[in-house]
Amino acid sequence: MKDKEMYVIRKTETKTKIIELYKKIKVTAIKIIVTIKDEINYIKAYWEFVKTDTTAECKIPTSVFDALARVLLPDITAFFESEEGKKEYAEYVKATEEIKQKKAG
Repeated sequence: MKDKEMYVIRKTETKTKIIELYKKIKVTAIKIIVTIKDEINYIKAYWEFVKTDTTAECKIPTSVFDALARVLLPDITAFFESEEGKKEYAEYVKATEEIKQKKAG
């Protein structure tokens, strides 16, 4: 009888510990989500400021642009070398020429 009672007590204690741990994890997860949302809102606001403030110098380091270019350039190059990319570029050139002709004439 005592073994069965001890088993029930241990099981109850374990459940309680799991519930407490779950609550702590949930609170931590919520804090992380709120922090991420705050950071995203900050980045959005900063980006809007950078886009609209034409007198300010760019505060984004050149190394960020260099890294971005190293990541994107191979994909961009591959796209424009593909048939689809060549077709889209030709359409762009044609549309640009039509706009220039409308403005001139």
